[in-house]
Amino acid sequence: VTHLANRQQAEHVAEDAAIHSPPRQQPICLSVWGYMITPDGSMLILFEEVPDLGHLTPHSSPGDTAPFHALREELGSIGEAVLGSLNSRPKELIHMTVMRLLDWPPETDLDASERAHVSATIRNWALALGESHLPTSEPVPNLGATVCVSSMELVRDMHWMLTKRKTYREFWLV
Repeated sequence: VTHLANRQQAEHVAEDAAIHSPPRQQPICLSVWGYMITPDGSMLILFEEVPDLGHLTPHSSPGDTAPFHALREELGSIGEAVLGSLNSRPKELIHMTVMRLLDWPPETDLDASERAHVSATIRNWALALGESHLPTSEPVPNLGATVCVSSMELVRDMHWMLTKRKTYREFWLV
């Protein structure tokens, strides 16, 4: 019963924060700086915030931060106040998961040489992406490409990988 009450309280605070937070006036612009395959089978696109697209204005204070980092700090503070420590693996990394290998095929579907080939292929891709090229030595596409986010949603993941979710609010940044 305590767990349910805490979850309901967390939902109420999140919804209240979503409804009453001030609108933002600028997009969050990110630049692709790399790709990664992680040990848990995830493929990530790695981003950094674009520093020169006017996020600091003549009215900015010396301590002002770029929009993405400011938003991350604000939402992190709200989440920590409601839920306590949020993550056992905090990341400064800005990333998007684009794929996750959840499980190997059953052993009966692949023989030993096929499994070794799959492992070698994944290892080659992971190493190549870590050096910013494809296994064929060609450069990876879209490095340096800029993506500007003009809206975001505050959602609660109710079933893994957002297959069931509750949307509290969409935030327009511009």
